[in-house]
Amino acid sequence: MCSEKPQTWSKWLSLAEWWYNTCFHSAIQSTPFEVVNGQPPPINLPYLLGESNNMSVDRSLSAREDAIKLLKFHLLRDQNRMKQQADKHRSDRQFSVGDYVFLKLHPY
Repeated sequence: MCSEKPQTWSKWLSLAEWWYNTCFHSAIQSTPFEVVNGQPPPINLPYLLGESNNMSVDRSLSAREDAIKLLKFHLLRDQNRMKQQADKHRSDRQFSVGDYVFLKLHPY
C-alpha cells in the first residue's frame, strides 16, 4: 500500500495498526486488543457506498474500506511468502523416546 501511494501512508497507519491489533495472534491465542483491554474488539462493520447522506463521511468510509481490502491482500500475500521461505529450510524429522537431540536456544 505504501508503495502504491507513498504520499498518503501516514494517513492509513492508524488503520493498519487497528487491523493488526484486532486480528487473532496464534502466539498469544487472542487479539492484542483483547489482551490489553480485557474484552474483544468492537465489530467494525463494513461500509457500503451511499449509506451516509454526508458526502465527506461517505468518501472517508469508502476510502477506509478500500484501504482495509488492500491491507488484507498485502498481508495475506506476505504471510504466504514468509511461509514458503520458512518451508524451504524445514524438514520432517522422526524421533523416538530416548533419542539424544541437540537443541539450540535463542535469547529472543
